[in-house]
Amino acid sequence: MHEGSFARAIILSALKEAEKAGMKRVLKIRVLIGELHAVVDDFLIEVFNMMKGEYGLQEAALEIKKVPLKVKCPACGLVYRPDGPVFLCPKCGTPGGEILQGNELHILSLEGEG
Repeated sequence: MHEGSFARAIILSALKEAEKAGMKRVLKIRVLIGELHAVVDDFLIEVFNMMKGEYGLQEAALEIKKVPLKVKCPACGLVYRPDGPVFLCPKCGTPGGEILQGNELHILSLEGEG
């Protein structure tokens, strides 16, 4: 259940950024989450909604943007989207590779009122 840890981290980061921006109320938090994190969006939102009141974010909504996983083969250079937990190049069969995208986890933006 890493969604709980992610929800708490999002809340704490949002509070810190809202304070820096002089926001008194946070209304929307937009996050970017890479596919590699295997986050279940609905569950993350549900956990976020259960926790947000404890931190004074009763009015905040969480919006998630997902980033698909893309890997570059170290042998042939093919950029592909793995179809399972083991990265195997569909062109040459080489295992592994460089993750080009899909490992993101950060706040894109906050909406609120000062």
